[in-house]
Amino acid sequence: MHPGPVPGQVAQVVGGILGVVALACALLAALSYGKSPTGLGDGPALYTQQGTFAYEAQVPAGPVYENGRLTTGQPAYVQVVRSLRVSFDYEVATTAPHTLFGTTGLTAEMANGSGWSRTFPLAAKTAFAGDRVTVTGILQLAALRALAARVEAVTGQVPDTYTITIRPQVTLSGQVDGTAVKDAFSPPLQLNLDRYKLTLPPPGATPDGELQRAQDGPATKQRVANTLSVLGAKLEVQSARRLATVLGLAALAGALGVGLLFLLRLRRADEPARIRARFGHLIVEIAVPRRRFAEHDVVMASFEDLVRVSDRHGRMILHARDGDRHVYLVEDDGIAYRFEAEARPEPRSPDILGGPLGGGPLGGESPPPREPAEH
Repeated sequence: MHPGPVPGQVAQVVGGILGVVALACALLAALSYGKSPTGLGDGPALYTQQGTFAYEAQVPAGPVYENGRLTTGQPAYVQVVRSLRVSFDYEVATTAPHTLFGTTGLTAEMANGSGWSRTFPLAAKTAFAGDRVTVTGILQLAALRALAARVEAVTGQVPDTYTITIRPQVTLSGQVDGTAVKDAFSPPLQLNLDRYKLTLPPPGATPDGELQRAQDGPATKQRVANTLSVLGAKLEVQSARRLATVLGLAALAGALGVGLLFLLRLRRADEPARIRARFGHLIVEIAVPRRRFAEHDVVMASFEDLVRVSDRHGRMILHARDGDRHVYLVEDDGIAYRFEAEARPEPRSPDILGGPLGGGPLGGESPPPREPAEH
């Protein structure tokens, strides 16, 4: 019969697995406890500058403008609309206490797409105080068409469309939530002017065609959870600490449990079982003794002495069994070194460490049944 698993080896495997888990937990703990669970990170913006473009004109009521009024989004036909009132409503949005002031202005730039451009003011620079202001200017469409005609006459180029860029010029100073502020906001609004009309670009054609604009100020600082990269995943430091502690304690408890159970089984075992538990990896089982044990064999005082002989001569230890007697041999150059041990009969009980602890009731083989005595 083949011997059962060696509990010492099973315990080593289980202990090795638990040791790896414990080592991983120790490494995770070292990393997590070496880093602060929180740190300063970017929070919401301290404030947001935002504004809305608009234009309008009073025009003669007729087939083009029935109510005599042109409003934002409608095309401005130059034969009907001589000028436009252009405005930019500016506001600083914040929930924090603030004291703000600054300046506003408004300009327009006309360009033909071939390198020529001309910039002219629509509203002079004006100071303001507070968190909102509206700046307005007058865009003279008739003057723009007249300027375009003069440029075309000189250059010989007649572009299909001119771009008219309305640009507010806002400077901002003051304090927000005790923080000094010095900022600027100058979003462009692009309009297209051809021979007949001034229009906004088609929706989505260009960001500069959007009527509403916003620009965040500097981010506030707030406490945020620091993270660790574990196997490619992000894990918060606090969570990593808890995971390392729980798994580490579980691995330690498991290792202690395996060790205690192994020691308990060793204490209950007889000498062959203890030999097998400690030195099973050095022993080769032989089903039938190859020789009669001679009187001139060198008898060793302890199994440890036999192990030293095995190491010295580089020989495996042979194990044979005769009833309750266990014989261990090391043979070299015709000399047999022998150690014998007696197994102690015990009731069979299951071994949760993976198999019997030794021969007999605690070993890999059961002793052969004794013949009933003849009366």
